[in-house]
Amino acid sequence: MEKMQFKAVELKFLSDDIIKQIRNWRNQDFVRLQMFTQDIIGEKEHIKWVETIKKDENRHLFVFFLDDKPFAVVQSRYYPEYDYVETGDYLISTDYQALGYGTFLKYYTNEIMYYVLNYNTIHGEILDTNKKNINVGKRLFNNVKKVEEPRIVAGEFHDVYIIDSCKSDWENNQKRHLEKLVNRFIDSDIEIMI
Repeated sequence: MEKMQFKAVELKFLSDDIIKQIRNWRNQDFVRLQMFTQDIIGEKEHIKWVETIKKDENRHLFVFFLDDKPFAVVQSRYYPEYDYVETGDYLISTDYQALGYGTFLKYYTNEIMYYVLNYNTIHGEILDTNKKNINVGKRLFNNVKKVEEPRIVAGEFHDVYIIDSCKSDWENNQKRHLEKLVNRFIDSDIEIMI
């Protein structure tokens, strides 16, 4: 079996077509309904969001590719006052969910946040409806916590789960769980355009 080639491309290197396509991927029901903001994103709102990311040195947006086909979107925002980066990500197709590409998404998100952007702590929040992501978080990370106060999302109360992971936990434990699997399918010669 020939291994796939991984590439992560940051916003400033993405084509206009891919930048426009991000909105379509985000507006798919299976993606949108796992978000804290579940509204359909319009073109003007999308353009404004992209411009905000471009102007803020604490924000990044990546599209992940396997064999030059996009498979995931990752956004991050660093909060210096808390010294953590908050990430949000999604696969762009239910086919990729079925193929287990979420493993590749989590692995490379952490690798980029820790070793390329040099953050020490990753923070993520997950809605209770996203059971698959919560279960992955519980398997990989020791500190998945349910927030005491539910939040209102799309007019309904939802529990929120928080996952915090630090670089040393990743290096000493979590990375090993994913690395062997990732290395079976993906070539070690990866490309990151930032």
